[in-house]
Amino acid sequence: MRGIAAACLATMGCSEPSPAADAGADECGELPAFVGSSVQPPDLEIIAVQPDGSFVPILDGDEVAIRTPLDGGKVMLVGALVTNVSLADCGRLRIGALLRDPTDPEERVAYNEERHVRYEPMADRPFWAMPMPIYDVRNMGPNLETCGFSPYPRDVDGCEWILELRLEDTRTEDILVSERVRVTPVCLEDDPGAPSVAPELELALCQCQCAANYEPGRCDTGSLPDWIDPPLDCE
Repeated sequence: MRGIAAACLATMGCSEPSPAADAGADECGELPAFVGSSVQPPDLEIIAVQPDGSFVPILDGDEVAIRTPLDGGKVMLVGALVTNVSLADCGRLRIGALLRDPTDPEERVAYNEERHVRYEPMADRPFWAMPMPIYDVRNMGPNLETCGFSPYPRDVDGCEWILELRLEDTRTEDILVSERVRVTPVCLEDDPGAPSVAPELELALCQCQCAANYEPGRCDTGSLPDWIDPPLDCE
């Protein structure tokens, strides 16, 4: 089994790129107006953003950490590296993330989120751009809600899901490019994003919120010491 999105990102080039440095700078100073090739279609690679602002690629079959966002609940902090895209709008791109149910014949969307993310060229990978941590690393990609709000009839923690990342047109929301991988979201024993919860209860809180058929109040702090994680429900 692979680790939690732990593969190393290899430095790669493009076959027929137009160097971003030749594209000129836009109103944001040193930020180029374009990254990659202007004649090739946009492309993206899926990443997991780490609490320190670094990121790792998410490969098919990887585990992905479930984390606590600023507004409660549980999310997967995912994002994308992109190429062959315009950065003329100060690097702002619209990124969408969806979690699809692989057991559903139509692979219906259980959770989704879209947000505008600021991008800049990668120093160690020509012709590709990476998300910028504007104010907070959580702004480097969609905070894909997975637990704590919606009563979906299937466990999130420990079950395989389809993660889809999209680059969308900022004005029309049309999908410019999308990629999918199968992932297994996993709760962490030590979630640094939940300081109000005792360390010994962090795992129980995540497992409670991420179990099937969530109901408000089920995971109140007072009930967590007695929480017993039910058998895995991935069907």
